[in-house]
Amino acid sequence: MDRRAFLTAAAAAASFPLTARAWLLPAPHVVRRAERRLARSTGLQVGLGGVARATADAELVPVSDRWVFGAGATGARVDVTGPDGRTSFWQAPGTASGDVALLPVEATRRVLPALFGQGSLRAVIDGLGVDLRVQSLGLLGDRVAHVLGAEPRGLDRPQVWVDQDDYAVLRVRFRLQQGGFYDLQLSGWEGPPADGAFPQRLVTTIGGRLRRRLHLDRAQRAG
Repeated sequence: MDRRAFLTAAAAAASFPLTARAWLLPAPHVVRRAERRLARSTGLQVGLGGVARATADAELVPVSDRWVFGAGATGARVDVTGPDGRTSFWQAPGTASGDVALLPVEATRRVLPALFGQGSLRAVIDGLGVDLRVQSLGLLGDRVAHVLGAEPRGLDRPQVWVDQDDYAVLRVRFRLQQGGFYDLQLSGWEGPPADGAFPQRLVTTIGGRLRRRLHLDRAQRAG
């Protein structure tokens, strides 16, 4: 085999695993498998560090978030420490105190408690009006995902992305009533300190503008 033929065959072989593993499963099956994985997340206490901005035009500031999932009737609370010793606190269903501009945006305070407090992807789907009759495959980084609620490149519809291989929730996207599209991406689900029960990185954008970028520092079972 000459060099050109060899490179052509190698390229085809390299692309084969991705295309061969790309198939659609029934949406209810995907939801059930994702919730089976999320069941490992309930009852976690996690610490995250990173940067955030209170509004689209504000400067990014350092923040430290501590989420406790499984706390209270609806499953979550968060404490935030910002610059200059400023702090804020929120607990579901809506008790807030301190410098509330530091808090994650309201959409995040709905999505994360549903996923990690209740272990319920269905609650997110129903709350956002994701149409499970519409489904496609998408690529997020190097991960193939089931896109529930949208056709290929249909980013204008409420949707959730679930990893095709391990059923981790990778993305939640929908239009806010006021403002642009809210987009939460969750990546790096494997490895310490959460060992697959919580993502290593969470990135939130609104209207394409970064609002919060966090990395996982610690994780333990809430006492």
